[in-house]
Amino acid sequence: MKFKTQELVLGAIMLGLATILSFIKFNQLPYGGSVTLLSMFPIVFYALRCGVVKGLAVSILYGFMQLFFGTESPLSWGLNLRTLIVCALLDYIVAYGVLGLAGIFRGKKNSLQVMGVASVLFLRFVSHFLSGVTIFKNFETFTIFGAKIVNPYLYSIVYNGAYMLPEIVFTCVGMYIFLKLPVSKHLLATA
Repeated sequence: MKFKTQELVLGAIMLGLATILSFIKFNQLPYGGSVTLLSMFPIVFYALRCGVVKGLAVSILYGFMQLFFGTESPLSWGLNLRTLIVCALLDYIVAYGVLGLAGIFRGKKNSLQVMGVASVLFLRFVSHFLSGVTIFKNFETFTIFGAKIVNPYLYSIVYNGAYMLPEIVFTCVGMYIFLKLPVSKHLLATA
């Protein structure tokens, strides 16, 4: 894989923008996860512009950045080593890494690009769900919205869905609006 200078610069800009947007939160959940101001948009935009391989490289790098520099790092949660490794992989590296798969929809019709973005964001939800099951199965009961839940699978769906559903909707709406702009064809065109 060889990056052109323009792709490297664009990747760095999109990583910086995504990181800044990740700090603008509408809702923060207690065990990680938040609804942000389109923080995933720059990463999926990059994947749609530069393709799957380069999109995966940037999205995995973004996952590492969120792991080490994000406000919700699991390194401070007091997890045992096994759970910490699973959490780091599923909640950060895989969860953000799948965003690069949006590059599969590069050059497709606008509706397919929006569906592609929704698909990779759903894959991110699945990764968070699996991590949640791993973490929450160590607890006997959970309380969410005032109700006690004993099933870690149900709790993980509800917990992770509480922030991922709005993230999916906001990002897809943002991408739909962006793709309607006349300048979007130029911005998504490769050099």
